[in-house]
Amino acid sequence: MTAVVPEPTLYDCRDAFASTIEALAEADDRVVVVCNDSVGSSKLGRFQQRFPQRLVNVGIAQLLDFGADLALDHRIRRIIGGLGGG
Repeated sequence: MTAVVPEPTLYDCRDAFASTIEALAEADDRVVVVCNDSVGSSKLGRFQQRFPQRLVNVGIAQLLDFGADLALDHRIRRIIGGLGGG
C-alpha cells in the first residue's frame, strides 16, 4: 500500500499583507498606504479601489521622505515596509 502525499499549498504573503492593510483601514480611517509604484505587485489594487484617497503612490526615492514627514508630523505611529514583487 502506497501513501498518497498531498501537494504542498503555496501561500503568497502579499495576499496576507494586502488583506491585513484593508482590515486595518476599514477599522481606522487614519490608515494610509504609501507605496513605491508597486500597487500591482504588492497586490494593493483592491485597497486602491476601496480607499482611493488613502493610497499614495510615489517613486521609491520619495517613499522614505514621505513616510518620515508623516511620522515627524505625528500623523502616523509606524512605517510598515511593503512587499514589492517583480
